[in-house]
Amino acid sequence: MKKNVIALSVVAAMALPGAALADQKDGENVDSTAKVQASPAMDALSLAAGLEALGRDKKDALLLAAALRLQQSVATENASREKTVQGDADESADKPGQVALAELAKEYAGDNEALLSVVAMAGDTVASRGAHYGAIGHEDRVYARTTDVYDITFTGGRQAEILVRGDGDTDLDLYIYDEYGNEICSDTLRDDRPYCVWNPRWTGEFSVHVKNLGGVYNNYVLLTN
Repeated sequence: MKKNVIALSVVAAMALPGAALADQKDGENVDSTAKVQASPAMDALSLAAGLEALGRDKKDALLLAAALRLQQSVATENASREKTVQGDADESADKPGQVALAELAKEYAGDNEALLSVVAMAGDTVASRGAHYGAIGHEDRVYARTTDVYDITFTGGRQAEILVRGDGDTDLDLYIYDEYGNEICSDTLRDDRPYCVWNPRWTGEFSVHVKNLGGVYNNYVLLTN
């Protein structure tokens, strides 16, 4: 009987290698075998950011209304995060202020009553209160050719997501490092809407770098799940 118990214990241990690895905080804090994909909240916010960028570029009220509606569909909780800055920030640099999304959509709609009605419906916060998912947002500004760095803790075994939504004026890159300095994820596409998703092996702190490659500052929102 005792031999059977020992044998079962060995089989159980072999069948749960992930549990054993989770207790060993060595190597990279990412489970490369876990399947990851954008959550409904991040998917909606990422699509909204893309539509907003295109709508501003094309001066299209419908695109901006769609972006506004998608933003309204996600309940975003505001949070204040501490950061450090890498590089010499030129805080004297200035640029024209950006018109709010809803106001710009109305401006592009002009006297078109149908478009104005669509914009009004898109911005109806009351109609959007039924959202079943959300995100945590932090608003900040990264100056030209500098990097904002945040230390954020994510839970082991649970998917982690970060989306940056910039103001459209510069290219922003995103880099994620674990507590040992291993690069876990990066997004260096030529836009200011970088996104990273990964599955931490254990609960730990990650260093989140938002890098501004442009010549002016960028007002952005750092979104996490």
